[in-house]
Amino acid sequence: MPFGTITTVSESPKRFGLLYAGTDEGKVWLTRDGGLNWSDLSNGLAPGRWVTRVVASSFDEGTVYVSQSGYRDDEFSPYVFRSTDYGKTWQSLAAGLPAEPVNTVREDPKAKNLLYVGTDMGVFVSLDSGQTWMAMAGGLPHVPVHDLQVHPREGDLVLATHGRSVYLTEAAPLRKLTPEVMGKAVFVFPIKDVPGNPGRGYGEHPWITWPRQSVVARIAYWARAAGPVTLSVKDENGSVWQEVTDTAQPGMNVLAYDLGVDPKRADAAEAVAKAKARDKEAREKALAEKTAKSMKSPSPAPSPTPAAEEEDEDAERPEKTASSSGKPMLDPELERLLADPMRATRKRYLPAGGTYTVEARAGGATATSTLKVKPPKEGETDEEDEAGAEIE
Repeated sequence: MPFGTITTVSESPKRFGLLYAGTDEGKVWLTRDGGLNWSDLSNGLAPGRWVTRVVASSFDEGTVYVSQSGYRDDEFSPYVFRSTDYGKTWQSLAAGLPAEPVNTVREDPKAKNLLYVGTDMGVFVSLDSGQTWMAMAGGLPHVPVHDLQVHPREGDLVLATHGRSVYLTEAAPLRKLTPEVMGKAVFVFPIKDVPGNPGRGYGEHPWITWPRQSVVARIAYWARAAGPVTLSVKDENGSVWQEVTDTAQPGMNVLAYDLGVDPKRADAAEAVAKAKARDKEAREKALAEKTAKSMKSPSPAPSPTPAAEEEDEDAERPEKTASSSGKPMLDPELERLLADPMRATRKRYLPAGGTYTVEARAGGATATSTLKVKPPKEGETDEEDEAGAEIE
């Protein structure tokens, strides 16, 4: 029945007992005492238009956002409002939005100026608190978006559509898209950590036949002008493992990188890592010998305690091998015996457990970001690790 329904409720994250409620008759109400007393805040809103969403701000106690829809009255103007004084006065944020009903509005919980609205034709984002709006149309059909949520930690934007399922996009880079960044020729946004898989590249499991989505790192970067952009992936020694050329469009771009490496570059990078590891081992050995020679003869040692005996037993245990510790294999004979027979034919990927630098070059400028390839957890299967990577 019309004009008898509360359609949306929002409690302020800044103050307990401060709640807003919107109704299907176009009214918004406020209570400061947990619901004992209510005040009508509808003056300044669109009269008689269904209140689709009320959202109390995560940053300012007195700030609240409201969206309304005239769909049920065959009226398709966009209605988005903001109040900074607990609803006493309202400011319209609809300028720049197309003529279609607005179903929801959402404020990013980590970026004060970042707003999203869902309409009957898609999603729009504002980087300047609603002064201007841009469509988020990449891969999203023209379909009503009835609700959206922003993951507070990851920054992912989750969309609920009318009859076209749920969509997710990595929107965290938008938190860093400031006027300063937009003035640069190129900028690389923070990259999410991705899970590594040492068994990747050896073919699929013979008993697991259903399709699986390969792990990729989505590298978001800003380009001020259209043109070629070169992205290099370097390790901690500065060695390049892969270099990719992308054609950038003005604005934000996203490159899906599958962690693949160039075999020749990878061989050269591994050689540099082994040479540095051998040099470090030689220095440590020389230092140990020098320390042993300079030590005086020790005085008679007291009888070992039980705790000391346990320490001696631990010391006698063999150390982890290079393959299990993640360090470069330094024994040439052991390396030959354990050589990968498929090394020359299989596709190779960035080693798990490494931290890499992604460097972008465009228009004479350079920008960098960090990519971490996490090692697999002990006792966790490859399939479990890949499934967990989607939500971490």
